[in-house]
Amino acid sequence: MTEAYSKLWGRVGSTRRLASLADLAPGLRYRGPSMVPGTLVEGKYRVAQRLGHGGSSVFLANHEMLRQPVALKVSSQSPVEVQRLMHAAMFAGLKVPCVVQGLELVRLPSGEACLVLEPLSGQDLGAVLAHQGKFPMVNAAGYVLQVCEALAQLHALGVVHGDLKPGHLLWITGPDGGPMVKILDFGFAKNVAQGIVPPQGRPSGVAMGYSAPEYLYSNDAVSFAADQFSLGVVLFEICLLYTSPSPRDRTR
Repeated sequence: MTEAYSKLWGRVGSTRRLASLADLAPGLRYRGPSMVPGTLVEGKYRVAQRLGHGGSSVFLANHEMLRQPVALKVSSQSPVEVQRLMHAAMFAGLKVPCVVQGLELVRLPSGEACLVLEPLSGQDLGAVLAHQGKFPMVNAAGYVLQVCEALAQLHALGVVHGDLKPGHLLWITGPDGGPMVKILDFGFAKNVAQGIVPPQGRPSGVAMGYSAPEYLYSNDAVSFAADQFSLGVVLFEICLLYTSPSPRDRTR
């Protein structure tokens, strides 16, 4: 597994850092992120504020020397979440517009793994749906078309996202001033071309009704079609419903 991490991470940052974290992970004591504004990470990233918290915590920070903002994604204290963050790091170096670019994987002073990412300002589709409900058809078609193009970029590289849902679709302002989609959280992604398989466990989309039925049997059985299934559920939701169909409804 360390070799697989290294091959993909070489496009982004330090292979040595990632390999050492992969070797160290089973013995780390993950206490959860304890960073407060002003904390200095890796001697160069100064924490400014917490942006969000879920399975992982996200912080806005500034590079001390370059004076540039970055995002720090820090796993929770669960070793399972740590593994997923390290797995996601393998895909942060994919040079496609829809992927949030990773800069490096570092270790916090308290021992947690931390993925340094490009900073983005936007709102995920889940938050938009919670605020306004379903979309007008013409808007929904435009958004879903962008997601289709993003998935096509990933699939062309042999990558299956594996956990597509509204909360993992971030809408930002693109270079042309229009809306642009970024696909988040590759913690359950797989690379068919390179034989990189997702970690054990089920994506949250299974319980929420977004994941394809094959996830009920095995993560290994998931293919590009699973992403297409999830996208279909997202389209159904944003056009017709205020909530996603239940797991029972989607399997009928």
